[in-house]
Amino acid sequence: IFPRAPPEPVVFARESSVASDLNLGVSTSATGEKIALSGFNVAFENVSVGLPSTEAKRRNLPTDHLVVKDASGLFVRGDFSVIMGNDKCGKKALLHALAGNVKATSMTGSIYYDGQPLNRDVPKWIRCGFVDDENYFHRDITVLETLTFAMQLRCTALQALNYVEDNVSSTLDILELRHLQDVRTKHLTDGELKRLAIAIQVVNVPQVLFVTDPT
Repeated sequence: IFPRAPPEPVVFARESSVASDLNLGVSTSATGEKIALSGFNVAFENVSVGLPSTEAKRRNLPTDHLVVKDASGLFVRGDFSVIMGNDKCGKKALLHALAGNVKATSMTGSIYYDGQPLNRDVPKWIRCGFVDDENYFHRDITVLETLTFAMQLRCTALQALNYVEDNVSSTLDILELRHLQDVRTKHLTDGELKRLAIAIQVVNVPQVLFVTDPT
């Protein structure tokens, strides 16, 4: 008797109330010019994700085993969307696929950002913000330094450096890290580290943010 497969992940969405009265900072183009922040829709159709052959072998699974099978859905700009489901049903694998973290050879289906096919040649930090459930920080620098370096590394033009201070300041307020800005990361709690991980991804104001484990 074979065990029953976990149910497919389910998408739940509602209009976001986050940052309704807070400034998200400035998003810049590749040339450093300020651009309007509007977000975009993420659509996916018949997305299936397989395991690398080495991982399938390690788990003693068939090489054609799918962790996500024929998933379809739509994330609408301005909505706070959640992928829910039982343990091991493919939630994290689907998020990685939508962010472009899965090799094209390991998946099938279509993913669109505002009607345009996902472009894996674009660096991930430009495509989207992505917070994984494992994050690593330089333990001996402060929260403020961590966010400042993260924003500076994302400035592809000198003009964008003009927005570093304002974006870092806005992000500290949004993630409620202002009172911790001078604290070294090795002294943060797990919850504070999670907020810092999210802050690193939103400091350059991405059009969409994926978070694998927001709690």
